[in-house]
Amino acid sequence: MRRISSNIKVDEIMNRHVITIESNRTATDAAKSMTKEGTGYLVVTENDRIVGIITERDMVIRVLAQDMNPKNVKVEEFMTKNVISFPPSATVMEVIQAMSRNRIRRVPIVYRDRPVGIVTADDLTLLSALQMFSY
Repeated sequence: MRRISSNIKVDEIMNRHVITIESNRTATDAAKSMTKEGTGYLVVTENDRIVGIITERDMVIRVLAQDMNPKNVKVEEFMTKNVISFPPSATVMEVIQAMSRNRIRRVPIVYRDRPVGIVTADDLTLLSALQMFSY
């Protein structure tokens, strides 16, 4: 199997359509936004600055399984706060290593504390397949 080129920058492959939600919105709002956008995650912001990330799994484990009412639970109460993020100049290999080390599937790309993109495990799988078949 061929290796992913180590000099590819994440800004070359990141999805620039970052779906966000403000931290003071409810879990119900988050679920509706995920449904509308067809995604399983949202980047959490306050005044356009990234403060967290939530996933469908977070809602199930941290809200529903705890018998909390999603209409009353704010996103800031169940979001992952210590978000691992990278600047657009980071290499794909740096992101892959961080994702593997931290067992995460999504990494926001941040410039001046503002989300400008996102790289997912699915993006990296596609990149790997494209590179493998381009040889």
